[in-house]
Order: sequence, then structure tokens, then C-alpha cells
Amino acid sequence: MRIAVFFAALISHICLAIANTESIVFKVPDTFLPVPLLIAGDNQASISLRGTNRALKTFDVPVDSQFEVELVDLSPGDTFFAKLCWTAIDPIDITSLSYSVRPDYTARDGHWQDAPLRFFLTFKAEPNSYPHLSKPSVPINISVSAIRMGIPVDLHATIIFMTLLIGVIFIANRHHKLYDRFKNA
Repeated sequence: MRIAVFFAALISHICLAIANTESIVFKVPDTFLPVPLLIAGDNQASISLRGTNRALKTFDVPVDSQFEVELVDLSPGDTFFAKLCWTAIDPIDITSLSYSVRPDYTARDGHWQDAPLRFFLTFKAEPNSYPHLSKPSVPINISVSAIRMGIPVDLHATIIFMTLLIGVIFIANRHHKLYDRFKNA
């Protein structure tokens, strides 16, 4: 009976943990020619991956309007994982989460041939509560990380830790019969 209660609690906590998260996996085209300098102005939201495989930034996202984040310093041909997280205090839904690659028309006086490309992550935050959410904006954490070996790089340390922990428990159990010791305690 206690095992069933444990698993029910575990499943409910997992559902709570993923309830305020949206994610998307995208591949940067091999022909991607990034913009040489950061063009985003002070009002343009951007995340830079210069010199790193992962980046995290918090933005105040307006409710009920489309929001764009420019991703800069992406490596052509790489696959990335973007995750959006927000608190349960702000009951919103993230809709129309997508990415786009657009030429930078300002770099070539409006001509798209040979223009450097800009990469955008686009989404809309819609209120999901009754009474209606009255805040004009909500803070959302946006994390972007490269994918290596099919796994986002920010999860590598967690997987290594869990593997080492299971190995230590397995070795300790072989030498000390932990189940019998705890059973008779």
C-alpha cells in the first residue's frame, strides 16, 4: 500500500514539475551565416551563446502578445534545445512556440542576397486563469543549450552524477548487503 502512495505522490510531483515548462528542439542550418555583430538594440531581447554551450536569461514577457528573442552566436549545423520556464504564480500558457531564420535586411540596404541571417525564437504568453490574469507582463526564464550525444549539455552533469551514485550504491550493496541490514534494523 505504501508503494502505491509513493508512486502516486511521485507522479503528481513530476506533473507539477513539467506543468510550467515548454521546450523546443531546433537545428541551425548548415548555410547559416550569422550576423557579424549583435544588431539587437536595447529593446530587442537576445541570448548570446558566445564561448559557451548553454545560456540562461530571464525576460519580462508581455501577456497576450507575440514575443521574440534573438539567438546570437549560434554554430551553423548544430542542434539546440530551448526551454521556457515560469512560476506557478503566473498562470499562463505558452502558445505558438516556434523559431525562424530571417535575413538581416538592414545589413544590405534591404537586399536579401548574401545578407547575414538572424535566428529568432518566437512565442505568445496567454493568460490561463479565472479571474483573468491582471499583470501586464510575467517573468520567463529562457534557457538555450547545445545538444551533444543526443542530450542537452546542461543535463550531462546530472546524468553523470546519477550514474556514479547508482554505481556506488551497487558496489556498496555487493559488499555490505544493504537490503538485509535495513530490513532487520
